[in-house]
Formats: sequence, C-alpha cells, structure tokens
Amino acid sequence: MRRKPTLSRNKSNHIAREIVHTLTDFGFTENQIKSTILRNPLVLTLKADGELKPRIDFLKQIGLDPQDMPGIITRNPNVLTGSLENSLAARILHLRNLFGSNVHLGQALKRAPDLLTADFESRVKPKVEYVKNYLGISEGTIVFLVALRAVLSFSFETLEKKIQYMASLSLAEDEIRLLIKKRPKLLHLTTKRIQKSMDFLIHTAGLELESVALNPVLLDLSVEKRLKPRYEVFKYLSTISQSKVPRLGTFFLLTEKEFIKRLV
Repeated sequence: MRRKPTLSRNKSNHIAREIVHTLTDFGFTENQIKSTILRNPLVLTLKADGELKPRIDFLKQIGLDPQDMPGIITRNPNVLTGSLENSLAARILHLRNLFGSNVHLGQALKRAPDLLTADFESRVKPKVEYVKNYLGISEGTIVFLVALRAVLSFSFETLEKKIQYMASLSLAEDEIRLLIKKRPKLLHLTTKRIQKSMDFLIHTAGLELESVALNPVLLDLSVEKRLKPRYEVFKYLSTISQSKVPRLGTFFLLTEKEFIKRLV
C-alpha cells in the first residue's frame, strides 16, 4: 500500500523537473521559475510538451520579445494554465484589434501582463474607453499603456475617489485630466499618499498649486526621503547665496548627480 504514493511522488517529481527544464529552455531564470510556481502552483501539473510548450510558443507567435516573455509570464503565470483555444486565443484577438499591431500589443503586455487573463468585455474594454474618452489619451502611445495599466488596477469607484480628492484641491476637471495625462502613474498613488505630498508641497514648502499641477512628478517623490531633506538643504543654501539657488520646485526635481553638483 505504501508503494503507490511513492510512485506517485516520483512521477510528480519527474513532471516538475520537466517543467523546470522547459522554462529554463525558454529563457527563465531560476528566480523567475520560483516566482512563477509560487504564484501559480498549477504550473507544475502541466504536461511539458502537450500543454506548457504550446502556450509559450503561442505567446512567441504573437510577437512577444523572447527576452520580455519570461518577465511577462512571471508576473502573470495564470496565462499558462488557462484554456489556449477558448480563452487565450480569443483574448489575444481582441487585444490585437485594440492595439493595432503585434508590436503595440507586445508593449502593452510588457506593461500590463494581466491583460492576458482579464475578461475583455467586462473589465478591459470599459477601462480602455475610460482612458480614451475621459482622460483623453490616444491609443498607441506609451502614455496610453501606462494609464491603462494604472486604471486596470482599480475599480471605477476607487478612481472616482482619487478624482474627487483632486477636485477638492480647487483643480478644474480639465486640469485634473491634464495632470493625469502628464503623469498617469499618479493613478497608482493612494489618496493618502497624494494628500501627504500635497500637504507638504503647499503648506510646508509653500509651492503654489499651479506649480504642482505643472510638475505632477513632484507627487511621485517620497516626502520623507526626498522632499523634506531637499527642503532643509534649500533653506540653508538660501541663507548663504540666494542668487545661486534654483527655484524650489526645480530643486526638488534635480537628479542626485545634479543635486550633489549644486552642493559642491
């Protein structure tokens, strides 16, 4: 009675080794293989030749860069365990029609791998319309892909709360759209994070709201690690030589190399 489980384990180990070898052959690193399996253990139940390879080959055929493909699959390994004919192929067709070419589709999947498994009609299409019609961002651009990835990560209710908070800062709707269009990554920030950054930039550092709106990247910067230390240095330098100190907004945006050069 004890032999059957032993044989089963040996068979499972053999299948697992085949899966690992197959992923290695497709360019996956050891860490990527571990991450893929941890995120979706069902990958280990696939037949290497009959199920795993055809799915990866299919992704190669749609134009994914072989160097990008392991990273895309690692971030969304569910693509390996879904139905190839009934699910993945149909979704790829919709996405190709949306993005217009395999090149643009590859760029989109690199930035938003969850597009490979998200339901197109109920989840992807409404978010695409939101980015195009509300935010006014044209398809086929990097900004569109960044914005779409951000929008896909949240419900419409959560997105509306972010918009409402920005509106509470006396920003007009057109200004909010422009702000997001210039820096779509802002949609990834929590309302709490935006509030903290705004509070420091306007009430502590004394920047005008218009200055922040023109440079939304400021909201991406860490208050504790970037803005506060730079502000203290700015105040000190201003007392020594006001004429040589750039404007505060510019001072915040200096790269580390430029910042050190200013200090020297």
